[in-house]
Amino acid sequence: MTLFRFLLVPILSAVGALVSLSACNLLVETRDRPDRCGDGVLDHWEQCEGADLRGATCESVDGTRGLLRCTGACTFNTSLCGGGPECGNGARNAGEACDGSDLGDRTCVTQGYLEGGELRCHPNCTIDVSLCLGDYGYCGNGVWDEGEGEACETGAGVPGCATDCTVEPGYACENTDGQPSVCAPVCGDGLVVGDEPCDGDLIGEGVTCESVGHYPGTLSCLAGTCTLDVSGCGGSCGDGALQTPPEECEGTDVGGDCSEWGFSAGPLPCSGCRMDFTGCTPMVPAGAFDRVSVGGAHSCGVRGGKVYCWGDNTFGQCGVDSGGAFRPTPVEVAFATQPTIFEVAAGERHTCAITSTGAIFCWGDNTSGQLGNGGTVPTHQPVQVSTTYTALRVDAGADHTCALLDLGGGPKKVYCWGDNTYGQLGGVPATGAHTPVVVFTQESDVIDTLAVGAHHACAGTYFIPKKIVCWGRNDAGQLGVGSAEPFLNEVVEVTTLAGTDDVLLAAGAGHTCAQVYLENEPRLYCWGANGHGQLGTGSTDSSGVPVQVPSVLGALGGQISVLDAGLRNTCALIEHDLETEFLCWGSHERGQLGVDTGDDALEPLPLDVPAGVESFALFGDHVCAIAWPGSVALAYCWGANEAGQLGDQTRADARAPVPVSGQNLSK
Repeated sequence: MTLFRFLLVPILSAVGALVSLSACNLLVETRDRPDRCGDGVLDHWEQCEGADLRGATCESVDGTRGLLRCTGACTFNTSLCGGGPECGNGARNAGEACDGSDLGDRTCVTQGYLEGGELRCHPNCTIDVSLCLGDYGYCGNGVWDEGEGEACETGAGVPGCATDCTVEPGYACENTDGQPSVCAPVCGDGLVVGDEPCDGDLIGEGVTCESVGHYPGTLSCLAGTCTLDVSGCGGSCGDGALQTPPEECEGTDVGGDCSEWGFSAGPLPCSGCRMDFTGCTPMVPAGAFDRVSVGGAHSCGVRGGKVYCWGDNTFGQCGVDSGGAFRPTPVEVAFATQPTIFEVAAGERHTCAITSTGAIFCWGDNTSGQLGNGGTVPTHQPVQVSTTYTALRVDAGADHTCALLDLGGGPKKVYCWGDNTYGQLGGVPATGAHTPVVVFTQESDVIDTLAVGAHHACAGTYFIPKKIVCWGRNDAGQLGVGSAEPFLNEVVEVTTLAGTDDVLLAAGAGHTCAQVYLENEPRLYCWGANGHGQLGTGSTDSSGVPVQVPSVLGALGGQISVLDAGLRNTCALIEHDLETEFLCWGSHERGQLGVDTGDDALEPLPLDVPAGVESFALFGDHVCAIAWPGSVALAYCWGANEAGQLGDQTRADARAPVPVSGQNLSK
């Protein structure tokens, strides 16, 4: 008990001292520094004092953005808070009327202050009209307010009345107090606005005879009505008058029957001023197709030693006299003395074939001498190319042709003929040649692989290590030498692919592909134009040097047995151990990828049908293939079909393979 008293006294003394000290301090503060809001001193009971916010922000107070201020009662003023998580980043986001200097298209006038002024943005991303001038108006509220300075009022974004409630040029508006304005184009003022197709001498942009359902001609405008006068146009489908071109027929005026179009029989009705061949009975050739080739807008196939072609025949490239009309189904090429055909090659507007004796015959367009007979006259009748050498391979381009010829005794050289605008004849210092001329490769080079594109060509040498040489047009880097400069009349080597054990080539319109063997492994490289992904690299970046297509050989390995390139596409047939895989990539604008849906393919895309593909060909915007879906080899085509180049009698583009009409299914 004594000890407790002893300890308690010091403790009570200390507490008393603290109380006395505290009281002293309070008296000092009250006498020398009055404790009140607005004295410029942030006291312990105040949230803020003037500009001193204790470091607080809108975000720390209520989790928003904006400007935190202090009230006259020394409490937080959050009226400019609440701008959302993106407020203050200088760009208007969802839920923000403005942000910084980004006011969108708002002005003081659009906010209803018709005298203008300066519109600003509050820190909480709401509109600040404090510097706008004049009384508040009502522009944009959807009703016309008489006396408020509005020339019209239909609400923002309505044609005829501008967002500042002024009448737009070319319109007149009627106003009723309290009602929305009614604005309409003024006919006769020389301005084409709104739904006016014309006014005076002015025709609306994009308005043509064709756009209003007529054939080409001259449109005019009827005075006083601002309506179109189509009397100067070239008529229309269904007007009862046959107009060729562009009409093929009109009503019952067809001008013939199915037999005049390469069919054996059948009715030929007119549908949409185009002949409907779907009811025609095709001629049935004597056997299954062995191989197929594709041109610009026509196709050809070999069966039973004969050539059959279909599609565009403007220059006789289908090998029959049709007066320049297309052939919607296969027709036999009319040779004067029927040889046995071994191979066919279709170009842009001409076709060539190799016989069993190694002779070359060509037909179709010959403007540049691409038929190789020494003349320039187009013909549907096959003419023999002027050479005594034996042809091993022939390939056709846009306006030229090349062939791999056996000179006898071992040497094999490439000879070309036709147009030479881009040096596609390979070293001939002239505008062109109407008969075959040798491509100037190295004297020791023996060629065994050839691929001809639209205006360029590439070849592979015979002896190992092999090399690839190219010549002709190079505007897209399709020669593979690292640049897009022209190499007229010069053959260049693709040095980055030198040293391969074997080579397989394909040349398109502006790109080239090659399968080579490096380190005993097959690899696919492509180079040149790539606007539609035709290089298969996963991008649309063009390349002047070979770039590897890594995914084309698939996870199972294997090698490419058939490779071809077209206008904007590439396809490859991959041979695995006991199965094949058919891949295509590039443009799908006309259905060239052979799948029902989708866009361009920047990487190889598997094509499931037709089953059993063994060969195929590309050139323009369509593809044809020989396949074995069963016990019979059938020809299938897909892609563009405006001239009947798919041979299915419809002339409608196909995004999936369709069988060519007239095939003998019993063989």
